[in-house]
Amino acid sequence: TSGDCDEEVAEFLELCQQSDKAAAGRQAMHHRLVEKMGEKYNLRMARGGLYKACARVAQSLVFENSMNLIIVVNAVVMGFEVDASLSGADTSSFRTAENVFLVIFGMELCLQLYVYRFAFLRTKWGQFDFWVVLAGVLAEVLPQMLSMSTDAISSVLTFRIARLMR
Repeated sequence: TSGDCDEEVAEFLELCQQSDKAAAGRQAMHHRLVEKMGEKYNLRMARGGLYKACARVAQSLVFENSMNLIIVVNAVVMGFEVDASLSGADTSSFRTAENVFLVIFGMELCLQLYVYRFAFLRTKWGQFDFWVVLAGVLAEVLPQMLSMSTDAISSVLTFRIARLMR
């Protein structure tokens, strides 16, 4: 009946409002944490336009969620790569995808370092991100320089998944 439908619509709208309030609360909490980090490490936000634009990106919840999504997609691609290599299939497209992910993670690291300077490396997750990106770069560069297998080095890169625990 239409009365039941109206009640369901009202319940749905109430749930949507609660969800919106929760999302706004999470975003406000995120901004407070960013401000505290700025105060803790004595960051000056009164810089030029490029810095302010980069700071807005680095501090946005959308950016953080996007990076988390990229990490999940990277983990899935890594799983498919392992499966393909075990079955003897060509994994060159997976290696290309890994390089794309490495560039994205490197750009994120550069952005964080630009905005927070070396204060970013004082945080545990900043240090973790730095070492994961460095390991990824070394995993690509060292085998070509030393003619060695990438299997041993690339196993270190699975730690990227731990970034989701933040």
